[in-house]
Amino acid sequence: MDNQELLELIVKANTEQWEELDLSDQGITELPPEIGHLTNLTELYLNQNQLTHLPPEIGNLINLTELYVVNNQLSCLPPEIGQLANLKQLYLWNNQLSYLPPEIGQLINLREIDLSENLFLQLPSEVLELTNLKRLELSSNPRLHLSSEIGKLTNLTHLNLADNHLEQLPAEIGNLTHLKQLKLISNQLAELPTDILELNNLTELYLNANHLQQLPGAIAKLTHLMRLELGSNQLTQIPPEIGNLTNLWHLDLSVNQLSQLPEEIVHLTNLIEFNLMNNQLTQLPQAIGQLTNLKQLGLNYNQLRQLPTEMEKLTNLTHLYLENNQFPFDIPAEVHHLSPAEKIAYILRQQKQAERVT
Repeated sequence: MDNQELLELIVKANTEQWEELDLSDQGITELPPEIGHLTNLTELYLNQNQLTHLPPEIGNLINLTELYVVNNQLSCLPPEIGQLANLKQLYLWNNQLSYLPPEIGQLINLREIDLSENLFLQLPSEVLELTNLKRLELSSNPRLHLSSEIGKLTNLTHLNLADNHLEQLPAEIGNLTHLKQLKLISNQLAELPTDILELNNLTELYLNANHLQQLPGAIAKLTHLMRLELGSNQLTQIPPEIGNLTNLWHLDLSVNQLSQLPEEIVHLTNLIEFNLMNNQLTQLPQAIGQLTNLKQLGLNYNQLRQLPTEMEKLTNLTHLYLENNQFPFDIPAEVHHLSPAEKIAYILRQQKQAERVT
């Protein structure tokens, strides 16, 4: 879209009093000052362009509630952005931002801000003034240092700190007691920060791709957890207290170094998705058949030599992955294309035949 076409579209939007304008993926390098005429706009999308800055006139759009400037080349924001008093959602991921103007702190109605994939070295102090903030996306700022100030955002319900090379978290993270979702994927955490265990409203905790070697039994304090992601760590065992997390429906323990599971795992009767692929499991708990709500079970790339007969009770399974284990009999390739119930039946038959022979 060339500049003339853009101006014509703005005139049309103004004449017809548009409330939403999507200018995404139009090759726009500069937004004309005329954009400030569109005072009826409540939503403005400027994603996937080549914008390096926004005009001061953006501050005229006082009815905006949502502003998306994703996948651009912004290195700064105009001070006038602080005039957008009704703004609730501000998405700025994948730009070149390393700081925010002080006026950001005036956006008292802001509920969501996404600063992922930028160049921030620390949490902007202006964000700390946004006490009504519910969602903070701050992933992929690889030189980010997280200070104790994060504890001031006590109304947060969603916090994303993935892919920031974090080796530890400030203790004040424990102040965020309204958090429901915490993403710490792809950092360098060697142990689970104990302060996380105070976040007893968490329903989703993502710790994939860290350096965790053990999981504390106190994980049982997070009784509202429904989704727990621990894949791609260095866990060698799981504490029996995990059996207390009875609200879990998704549990990912894949790509670790587990050789066995605690018997208490069978108390997780609400589990629907359970991923154990790429561990060193040689056997499964005999009572695994109690997990009757399971629909997906990943057991491939382990060292299993047999399956418990109780697995016949897992009648809700729709996906069962068993490839690359150590069963003492051949499993034809076509078996892996059978339904989960048929796979289990085949392997149990082979086990019985092997027992007769011995």
